[in-house]
Amino acid sequence: MYFDGKATGAQPAALDPVLTEKQMLDWLGIASATASRWRAIGEGPPYVQLGPRRIGYRRIAIEQWLAARERIPVPQTQGAA
Repeated sequence: MYFDGKATGAQPAALDPVLTEKQMLDWLGIASATASRWRAIGEGPPYVQLGPRRIGYRRIAIEQWLAARERIPVPQTQGAA
């Protein structure tokens, strides 16, 4: 099926590449076992099941997952009594 960019308003694949699991692991600096555990418990970035033994991750999905996990540190006050 050809993607023309009009049907769903989604980005074409060229603008939203699917990363391999290794590329995602390297990018986030995590171990394969961590990614497997995240998938098993429903954590981590959304993934695409490309085949029976092949997982992929959309770059934009990883970026959105990271953005949702951002936290702003709250400064601690000294001498609060």
